[in-house]
Amino acid sequence: MPHTNYQHQTTSASRLVRTPLFQNWAFRKAGDMEWLPAQVPGNNFSDLLRQERIPDPFYRTNENELQWIEKEDWEYQTTFEIEEGRLELGRHMMVFYGLDTYADVFLNGQLILKAQNMFLGYEAEVGTILQIGTNELHIRFRSPIREVQAKAEAVGFTYPAGNDHAEEKLSVFTRKAPYHYGWDWGPRFVTSGVWRPVELISFDTARMKTANLVTQSLTETGGVARAEVTVVTSIAGAYTVALNIGQGRWVFEHTVQLQPGEHTIAFDVALQGADYWWPRSWGEPVLYDLNWQLKHAAETIDQKPGRFGLCTIQLIREADEEGRSFHFEVNGQPLFAKGANYIPQDSFLDRPTEAHYRQVFEDMAAANMNMVRIWGGGIYESDLFYDLADEYGIMVWQDFMFACTMYPGDPDFLDNIRAEAIYNIHRLKGHPSLALWCGNNEIAVGWQHWGWQKEYGYNESDCQLMADDYERLFEAVLPELVEGNDPTRDYLPSSPVYDYSDHDNYDKGDVHYWGVWHEEAPFSTYKWAVPRFMSEYGFQSFPLLDSVRRYAEPEDWSIESPVMQLHQKHPRGNGIIRKYLLQHYREPKDFETFLYLSQLLQAEGIRIAIEAHRKAKPFCMGTLYWQLNDCWPVASWAGIDYYGQWKALHYAVRQAFSPLLAVLETDEEEWSVTVVSDEPQDKRLRLSIGLYRLTGERLWLEEKSLNVPANGKALVGLEELKTAAADYDAADLWIRIQLSDTEAVVYDHTAYLVPARDLHLPAPKVKVSTEANGAQLSVTLQSSVLVMGLYISLEGLPGNFSDNFFDLCPGEPKTVELTLPEPPEHGWPPVRLLSVYDSYTE
Repeated sequence: MPHTNYQHQTTSASRLVRTPLFQNWAFRKAGDMEWLPAQVPGNNFSDLLRQERIPDPFYRTNENELQWIEKEDWEYQTTFEIEEGRLELGRHMMVFYGLDTYADVFLNGQLILKAQNMFLGYEAEVGTILQIGTNELHIRFRSPIREVQAKAEAVGFTYPAGNDHAEEKLSVFTRKAPYHYGWDWGPRFVTSGVWRPVELISFDTARMKTANLVTQSLTETGGVARAEVTVVTSIAGAYTVALNIGQGRWVFEHTVQLQPGEHTIAFDVALQGADYWWPRSWGEPVLYDLNWQLKHAAETIDQKPGRFGLCTIQLIREADEEGRSFHFEVNGQPLFAKGANYIPQDSFLDRPTEAHYRQVFEDMAAANMNMVRIWGGGIYESDLFYDLADEYGIMVWQDFMFACTMYPGDPDFLDNIRAEAIYNIHRLKGHPSLALWCGNNEIAVGWQHWGWQKEYGYNESDCQLMADDYERLFEAVLPELVEGNDPTRDYLPSSPVYDYSDHDNYDKGDVHYWGVWHEEAPFSTYKWAVPRFMSEYGFQSFPLLDSVRRYAEPEDWSIESPVMQLHQKHPRGNGIIRKYLLQHYREPKDFETFLYLSQLLQAEGIRIAIEAHRKAKPFCMGTLYWQLNDCWPVASWAGIDYYGQWKALHYAVRQAFSPLLAVLETDEEEWSVTVVSDEPQDKRLRLSIGLYRLTGERLWLEEKSLNVPANGKALVGLEELKTAAADYDAADLWIRIQLSDTEAVVYDHTAYLVPARDLHLPAPKVKVSTEANGAQLSVTLQSSVLVMGLYISLEGLPGNFSDNFFDLCPGEPKTVELTLPEPPEHGWPPVRLLSVYDSYTE
């Protein structure tokens, strides 16, 4: 798990020493005699796999064979050395940044803490227990299943945790990543282990626990920010917090008198001349380096680095002429949010590296996203995630970790939540990218609309208890904690505000629209099911065959095989995909082309939705599709598969999220194109619309100049195009739309008047030429006829071409590139092509 780089650090006069404890770890199943090497940060599944004690959990049907692990207790231990001089320091804190989940921690045989929350950091003072020489740290993790069984039995009813893939719905009682218990895209691997770093901090005077700089307000020439530092002091006296911003551009010092204990030091700083932090495409995400210092008696005794962006982000929900707004204002400017919902990158949280995290943000940036929603069934992400969001200009919608079920509200549970929320608010609030705190995912609409009361047979008393607990947690405890600890950020109790069946309230809040998929409504419903903000919607597809090969054998290559069924967690998923597919495409000839067409289908549906949302601005001011990524290899709503391969969806999203977009309407009485701009300045553009035969002949062309206002749109009628198209068989036609500025084409899209299944596609005649230059391959393609949905691959060689799944226009050469970390060991394999025509013709 990526984390802050905790190096062994000694400040002046050896008054503070930090020692990360990541070496010499061993683990075992409780009761076993043998200790095996372990990795920290890590978990029991990953350690068992590294030691070859279990098979690959993701391979074929191995998930079914590994459910025994969740029912066992697990032990971890390590030893470390303490030199004689270290003990002379007066305070010694053992700090655990993440224990998963129920843990008793012993140092040299003495209990130092008991953990019960995966999302919470823990500290224990160990000065009286440390000894010179070898010290032993021992952690016993209790089974998260057996731990709460008695509590569940005492409740007397079952909570509606439908995504908990077990007969006993126990996940609601444990503050642990909900997706570990299963979901309709994820496996069930209920882990235990030390999932974030451990370090020993020794000091004699004081140390800083947290340090945040948060924007309070903006001015015409800068802004005001509030510095907040939590310090732990051992002796009374005058303490100074020194803050250096922008490598000496702004320097502040604040001195206070403190007694021994934990204190928060807060003061405001005026940043005259500071530039604003902006999301992508609206400006630069300007970040200033921070250097925090804690001083005592004119001596620096602790210091921390950091970064700061001057930015305000507000969720605006105000009555207007169309209902009630739901949009984000960044630095006072209304911004259309474009992005996706994000889930943890792996079932096993030790696997994603810093490179994996950076690639996620490279992929989001490449797709023109400016917001990501961290969904409430996963984790509060690593520090690295938010650092990268700051760097790339991606706003973060942050859910608290509650999703799709009711939760207990007893005092112990609420106290646990209070600690969790305060810890994570203070950990994250210094990031300028943090846009919103949201209480939960879909619980309010689930309780009101999903029929849980009838399905689970709750009586009136059960219903009242759960409703009261909901109100207490999401309408009282969490908003009070946000207000008290991060008052500049907005809090939303639950997303969505309204169920997608509640059409009368689409003008008042955010919606998760699942009429497409769950109710099998046609893609065309996306065009009218448009709320003020669409924070979830989606459609499934499969990974392509090169990815399937990595977890399934050739005998498994059938949608009905046990392996493919296990790697499809939605109970109706395969049937839904097939039903929609045959509405849009012809019967695929084999397994590989079924996978391929499922991706084109997914891309088509989500493109229609995004275009409808953007066309409806400023009524609709945001679109976050479900979902960006996968946590294992599976058929899912993701646009990027588990192995990092862009599906057709991600390429389509990149175009649909383009700052300049042209939305064509040909299924209405009046044909038109709406040009939408998310640019912060007016644009002078050239619009080109052409009508062509699939064989390449141009039948009609029109070019127009138009002015599109900043962050606005322009409508162009296409009556002449409609008239021209009426003279031909629609199954022979395609339309091309291009937008150009003074320098180049900025948007280029092909469209059709009938579904792909009805098109008279000619046989592709693609000429391919390649040019290799070290680790980069350039592929140039040309055809005399239109080639629909052209997919390019190199068998056995993963990687994302600069463009893919595109329509190759007749007579125009198109060059795409693939860049790998290093040249292929055995040279570049031949280029493979697959198109819609190929999917049904041998």
